Formats: sequence, C-alpha cells, structure tokens
Amino acid sequence: MVLTQHMQVFLCAFFFAETEIGIYDMSNREMINTFTYPGATYVHQGWVSTDFATLYANDENDEECRSGQLDHCSGLNDPKALPITRIFDITDLKNIEAPREFINNKAHPSIDHNMYVRGDYIYSANYEAGARVYKIQEDKSLVEVAYFDVSNDCDNIIDCADPYGGVWTHYPYSDMSTTIASNGYYGLHIFRVRLELHENIFE
Repeated sequence: MVLTQHMQVFLCAFFFAETEIGIYDMSNREMINTFTYPGATYVHQGWVSTDFATLYANDENDEECRSGQLDHCSGLNDPKALPITRIFDITDLKNIEAPREFINNKAHPSIDHNMYVRGDYIYSANYEAGARVYKIQEDKSLVEVAYFDVSNDCDNIIDCADPYGGVWTHYPYSDMSTTIASNGYYGLHIFRVRLELHENIFE
C-alpha cells in the first residue's frame, strides 16, 4: 500500500525527465519526490503495477550507451547491451530506493521503449527486438513469456542501420486477448496473445 497521506490524492503519478523520475501531487501542486538510479541516461516512460506498489521503467539510451554507440556515456560500455527494465518499490513515495533490474537475456542487444501493465503482465516495445510480454511474478520480478519480432532486420544494436526501427509501442488495452504494436517502417501489427498457455510454465 502506498503511504497513507498520499491515498486518494490526484497524482500526476510519475513524470520521466531523462535522468530522473519525479512524483507530483496535482491536488496540492507540489513535488512529492524526485529520484534516479546509477547509469540513468534517458528514462522517459514507465508504468505502475495494478496494486500501485511497483513502478516499472525503461531507459531508451542505456543500451546504446553500454554498446558504445553514444560518446557522452562511453563509460557504460557493455558489448552485450541487453535490454534492462528497472523495478522500483514505490510503497513509500518519499523514499524510493535503488531499483532491481530485469535483464532480458532472451532478447538480442536492443533498445527498450514504451511499456504498459495490464493485470499480471507487462507489454513492452523493444524496437528491433520486437513486441515482448513479461509475466509479473509474486515478488514483482519479471519473466518473459512471449515475443514477436516484426522486422527481423538485425540482431545487435551495433549492426542495425536504424536501432530505433521495429516496435515503438505495444498497446494491450483493446480487449483481453489482443495487443497492438506500431512502428515507423512496417505498419501496424495486431496480435492475439494466448496468455493461458504460459500461466504455469514458470511456477
């Protein structure tokens, strides 16, 4: 449960400002907190769990930084550059600790972008690694259960003519079994995700 003094307060819950995340109280027009994490480069989107206890966030530049493609953050070089989702405990809005990390080792080196939570699943857009689906575990960690690569143009950030090709967003709110993935090159993709096939795989 989120701090009692912030229950039933109209929040612009989180805003993402490249190297930090802020929490703003829209009712009282005041900042509750700002926070960051080691290696933050361009965090600009995230989503909260359905119980409002956890924030999941993607950083759009950290993979390129770790792959050595951006000069201003060459110190983060990592040839693997696998996509990372940060997992923040937000039960105390004024004291956000360093996040846990979900490193998706099932995806090739790629950039993660927009994500959304619906129920116990996260629907993530990972540009050249396609549309990904993660199952939220009891401890709020993530396990990948499905993906579809809409482009199959490259399998490494360094080799991509445009590492921002592929899936830009992965929208899960049309109905219970259909998601929509969009991108700038291959049009709109509509998927039917059969989540029931994965419910017991990791238990």
